[in-house]
Amino acid sequence: MSGFGSPVNFVPKLFDPELDWPIQEGRVSFRRLYVNKAADDHRLIFNCSLNLHGPKQIVSENFSVKIGEPAYLEILDDPSNAIVRGGRAFVRQPRIAVTDLGGNLVRGRNSELFVVTEVYDTTLNVGRIYSKHKDSSDELRAEVLNGIAQFRNLAIDKIGHGYRLKYSLMRKEKEEYWYANIYCVGSSFNVVVSDVYSIEMNQNPAMGLSNNQPFLQQPIISFVDAGGNVVESSGYTSIAASLTSSLSRFNPIVVDTIMAPVPSVVKVSFADDFSGSNYTVLGPGEDIEIFVTFTEEIKIKKGGASDIPWIEMNTSNNETFSKAILDVSVNDRSRILRFLYSVKLGDRVEFVNYLSEEGLHLESWQFTDSWGRSANVSLPDVNGNKTLVSSARIGLDDETPRIISIDSITLNGEYGAGHEVMLAVTFSRNVSCVSNLSLK
Repeated sequence: MSGFGSPVNFVPKLFDPELDWPIQEGRVSFRRLYVNKAADDHRLIFNCSLNLHGPKQIVSENFSVKIGEPAYLEILDDPSNAIVRGGRAFVRQPRIAVTDLGGNLVRGRNSELFVVTEVYDTTLNVGRIYSKHKDSSDELRAEVLNGIAQFRNLAIDKIGHGYRLKYSLMRKEKEEYWYANIYCVGSSFNVVVSDVYSIEMNQNPAMGLSNNQPFLQQPIISFVDAGGNVVESSGYTSIAASLTSSLSRFNPIVVDTIMAPVPSVVKVSFADDFSGSNYTVLGPGEDIEIFVTFTEEIKIKKGGASDIPWIEMNTSNNETFSKAILDVSVNDRSRILRFLYSVKLGDRVEFVNYLSEEGLHLESWQFTDSWGRSANVSLPDVNGNKTLVSSARIGLDDETPRIISIDSITLNGEYGAGHEVMLAVTFSRNVSCVSNLSLK
């Protein structure tokens, strides 16, 4: 006799692919069956291989399988899936799933479960992981929402080889955190030098002499990236040193680059249609226009038709990226770029925004200034005042629109047959009318 379900397996030490058990004294007793998928409509079907005159198949009553306690952490995304640059936010921010023994996402425990990340083996590299938003240990913890912990704005400062991140599950009880002895380790990745971010004084001038004699200790200046790593090939030709007027006893040296800064993103905003609105909720099938403004006009070199630049949004359903796609009709030169995001089923978020500073992906396209230097496409801080949230408050909800109020817009009074009374029906979000409606 065999039993089949949705899906049913033995524990590993008793696993039998056919789920067959012998008949003993006219009965078959199964042992240690389990169902790994949580649901409310499971059934078991039992088939007998004997040639019987009566029914040879019976079906059990419906039964439910509930989600168990957290047992595993599964890495859905990890910095190792893209190039990691020193001092720059990871292009692929960690996304961790919390599951039970059957692989079901542990849901409904908001504000109770957190995932914390750290560098796995600090003996191999000296770099530290930190948040580009706020240098605090609180930023290294991600709250588990509907079974998913999504990290944001994480970065590692120092370059090195063989970095790995460790993710550990934590519980919060009475404002205290404690480890749940459940963890996983990501794949190995290297941290490489990023673009020039600033200059750094390695050696100050000292022991100056009068009579136009050079300093006995000459200044040494380094070009460094955002993580403090020296950039050996910066593209800059020279720096200038000059004295500034000062009432202080010692005149400091001001170091300045001769070359002008490259174009950079100064603002990301919604279309003007949403400005002035307190809060707008949109649903599946609606389009959202997003505009990215640079400090100056940039030259656009188009790439392949399938490699269109896109912005990663914070509306992901944890299975695929949520992308706002560039309008390909853009001119070869432009200061403002138009992106379009189409709301999908499953998109639910309180405030629409891009995911991180590194959320703009050029693919095979190139954005440069008039001198051919690559533009800086890092987006403004997601918590700053130049982001989508500061432009307008837009939320997404995939629930069916519902009526939230019915009001009369006709003057108060008594009306009889032949009179028209106008009613205003307000829905929770925008709807389209495809036929004549009546209210009874």
